[in-house]
Amino acid sequence: MKKSERLINKKLRLKNRVWEADFLRGICLILMMLYHLGILVSFFNEFFWFDYVPEGSGFSKFVAFAENSTFYSAFVEDYLHKIVIFFFFFLAGIATFFSRNTIKSFFKTAGFALAVTAATYGLSLLISDESFLVTHGVFHIFAFCYLFCTLASFAFKNKYARSGFFIFAAVFFIVLDIRAQSGAAVFPDSLWAGFFVDNDLLPSYLDNFYIIPYIGYFLIGAGLAPFLYPEKKSILPKLDKKWHTPVTLIGRHPVTAYALHLVVFSIILFIIGLIFVPNEWLDPLKSLFAEIFGTAA
Repeated sequence: MKKSERLINKKLRLKNRVWEADFLRGICLILMMLYHLGILVSFFNEFFWFDYVPEGSGFSKFVAFAENSTFYSAFVEDYLHKIVIFFFFFLAGIATFFSRNTIKSFFKTAGFALAVTAATYGLSLLISDESFLVTHGVFHIFAFCYLFCTLASFAFKNKYARSGFFIFAAVFFIVLDIRAQSGAAVFPDSLWAGFFVDNDLLPSYLDNFYIIPYIGYFLIGAGLAPFLYPEKKSILPKLDKKWHTPVTLIGRHPVTAYALHLVVFSIILFIIGLIFVPNEWLDPLKSLFAEIFGTAA
């Protein structure tokens, strides 16, 4: 295929995208980023800045605001956080209806999941704190969801039969979650069951997600998509203007946004620390790297 043809096909795919799904997913990602930003500020303050931030300074007030902001209130934890996660998985499920290759999505997210586990394992060793290990985070669950949809596409060729199966499976998984939340033993106490429900046997301390109930949210979207978008076109075409571009751009690349925002925020906070915090906070890092690489601090 010529380069010009590839560009034309790319433009057609972008034109035919359901902008409202990208927009809502972008909103979810932005809220998630703000949430993670506060967590990162707390991490930098707890492990690096705490003993060196001048008390009463403007920067100390910024750290206190980030750690104790109303953004992390009980309302956010108990309600908004759950709503955002629901729509995050629900919209990802809808996107599978438009995807030409869910197995590609599986390998992509599975690769990111393994990378996250490897990176957080290295971090936990680096700072001697295993609480940052991620063994079943959001990428791990998305990989399972994509694999489930791929296998279902082989079993159910008719899109409406497949939708019926997805909705049935979604109800099944959500009912299992309700039973598990009520204290019923829906799975045996084993290591592998820790991927499905929280049984405290699978080691993971940060970014904990479980197959149940999140695959249920995902499958609701996958099951309803053919009915919501029978022609695979936006149901709000008149609102499709340039005003939503910054948000939809983020929503269009959720895996990239999720993977990069923590790295970008960490670099920014590191630079902020260099500017506003006395450089003594770098001494423990220098000693740590000297110990690891066998060089003089």
